[in-house]
Amino acid sequence: MPGGANIVDPSTPSMNRSAVTAVKWAWVPGVGILAGRRALREIKWSGETGRTKARLGIAVNTVVTVAVVGGLIAASVFDGPGGNAAELQARQCFTTGGSVVDLSGGGIVAKARTVGCGRPHKGEVTGRWDSSPTWKTYPGAAVMERRAGTECARLLAAYAPDSWRLPGDARSRYYVPTASGWTSGAVRTVVCFVQRGQSTATVGSIHQDTSALTPDQAAYLAAENAYYLTELQKPDSVRPTTDLAAWRRYASVMAAAGLAREHALRARSWPPASAGPVARLEAGVDQAAADWRKAALAPDPEGTDRYVAAAGVVGTGAEAEAAAVRRGLGLADANGDPHLSV
Repeated sequence: MPGGANIVDPSTPSMNRSAVTAVKWAWVPGVGILAGRRALREIKWSGETGRTKARLGIAVNTVVTVAVVGGLIAASVFDGPGGNAAELQARQCFTTGGSVVDLSGGGIVAKARTVGCGRPHKGEVTGRWDSSPTWKTYPGAAVMERRAGTECARLLAAYAPDSWRLPGDARSRYYVPTASGWTSGAVRTVVCFVQRGQSTATVGSIHQDTSALTPDQAAYLAAENAYYLTELQKPDSVRPTTDLAAWRRYASVMAAAGLAREHALRARSWPPASAGPVARLEAGVDQAAADWRKAALAPDPEGTDRYVAAAGVVGTGAEAEAAAVRRGLGLADANGDPHLSV
């Protein structure tokens, strides 16, 4: 037949190359899907075979892609070194190892793995805080982290109420949702934990059994911790002269916290071994509260700065009495750093 070399025999159609690619690369996320869809378009016009292979490549690659990307998204919803931190629960100890790409743009995120607290670990989870009721939209990383610090300190006070029993290098830390994780609703919970310095080989739990506290011990720690938690709300600026409004607000809050602590101490009848130290502590707390009130009402930045410094000096002296109170109550009476950093 003239020109027969240019006629394609439909009885023996060839296999579509894109369909072969879809099956061959089905294990690579996204590749099998793209190749399979391309193959179906080409086959529609060319009459080639391979429709079954194309569909198989799409199906297999969809499963692979969902599994891999789903894992990456789960790891990306938290900032910091805990890719699986969203699953950590209170009283769990964990290590970190391995990493994945943070799809939200946060860089490399490591995975967290729970271990028994009797084994070497990086951190111990003190609690979880759900940020959903607090904001209608993502507040930004700085606001999120500042609030996380406050809430994690509160959870730590409940988890280990006697902060003087904690190691001096213990630090309250947290994993917070990324912007993408929070906005999508995938995760809005902050996971709080304690870490000793930069150590990844801590052994033992810091959890304290509150049922073992006497009523006097529990009352004292409640008053002390309420004051410490307020103290942690200190403004970011170093001195009042750089942010007077913030320091005046802080001074007012500290004055109220000091009075609340004094009233709590005064309202209770303390054991003889602690009565004298408690009275001296009350006087120091009262004086510090007076200085905080003056700082809040001072007419100029220098005055606020002066009274803030005075309150700090008095407060430091009052804490010396706290050791005597604790000794009389049978609590820890020495610690290199009684104020836990956040």
